[in-house]
Amino acid sequence: MTIPCLDNIQVIDLKTGKFTPEWLKIMTELFQQLQLTMSNEGLVAPSLSDSNISKLTRSLNNTFIYDSTNNLAKVCINGSFKTIQTV
Repeated sequence: MTIPCLDNIQVIDLKTGKFTPEWLKIMTELFQQLQLTMSNEGLVAPSLSDSNISKLTRSLNNTFIYDSTNNLAKVCINGSFKTIQTV
């Protein structure tokens, strides 16, 4: 999920009482990303190819990812991705 950067700029246009154009862009991008990845039906894990997963250098424990090459769910344990076994 790409989360937009938070800029330390004016949030509300004092004349109109609405978001400034910069903040409207930030909020629009944030809500679009949330709608793509979160719903009442569950969370959507980020999807990468197997070769791109193997290139990850900063793997955080408990990170979930979907291996789009092999159609597998994976989780990072002790710095490396392990396949989640399913039946």
